[in-house]
Amino acid sequence: MTAETPPPALRHAPDWVAGRVVAGRGAASGAREYRELGGSLNAQFPHFLARGLDLRRFARATINVDASPLTFAFVDPLLTLRGIDWHPDMPAEDFSFSPCRLRRA
Repeated sequence: MTAETPPPALRHAPDWVAGRVVAGRGAASGAREYRELGGSLNAQFPHFLARGLDLRRFARATINVDASPLTFAFVDPLLTLRGIDWHPDMPAEDFSFSPCRLRRA
């Protein structure tokens, strides 16, 4: 088993995983990081759109969930966009997307 391969018991995600919402770094919104860009999501969305992923109907925000001690890895994401060069001072990044649902416990 490698760091990219989840343990056998977690290869198939359960229906629901308990977690708690936690504060992020403020990068997505631009509250504390990437203010000059209006937040990282504001800078990334046009690159996603250019590759065919239209997220304009969604809020430019993230929800950070702490589900420790569990860890997760994308095994078969719905979509991966590679080489997104969204920031002039950072290397290009890959972004993977999979559907999920959240419910309040």
